[in-house]
Amino acid sequence: MFACMETKNRKVLILLCLLLPAVSYAQGTSARLDSLFKSVAAKDMFNGNVLVAQQGKILYRKSFGYADLERKKLNNVNTGFQLASLSKVFTAIAVLQLYEQGKLRLDETFRTYIPKFPYQEITIRQLLSHTSGLSDQDLAAAFTAFENTTGRRPITTTWWQSWRPPM
Repeated sequence: MFACMETKNRKVLILLCLLLPAVSYAQGTSARLDSLFKSVAAKDMFNGNVLVAQQGKILYRKSFGYADLERKKLNNVNTGFQLASLSKVFTAIAVLQLYEQGKLRLDETFRTYIPKFPYQEITIRQLLSHTSGLSDQDLAAAFTAFENTTGRRPITTTWWQSWRPPM
């Protein structure tokens, strides 16, 4: 998603992500948020969905721009986006919040929480710091273990469903 954006637009998007909590807290109204995002979207500097929530209550939700520019198909709340490595940050924050709440320990193995995970010695800390040695080719087996343990698919793009490690 970011690779196709001009450097200027990427900087504006990053700045918005950093300033959004301050704007929503200080000004506190969906009208102000709407004004901000409409202004940026009107300049073709933002294309996507925005969801601002506080303590489980949705304060603002809106879609901007096109999911398919050639066909003029607008984004909506169900539009999927390729987020690349951006989701790693959100995952790390969620895991560290669980750690702060005492719901997990960073030096426990991942198998403590997903017993069928195929790699016995990998810890939560190693996964967060990318020091587990787990390669991309190993992820298909990990996703299968997750699905077998939880009875649901991990949130991934559909290409993982048919992916197999190279022979």
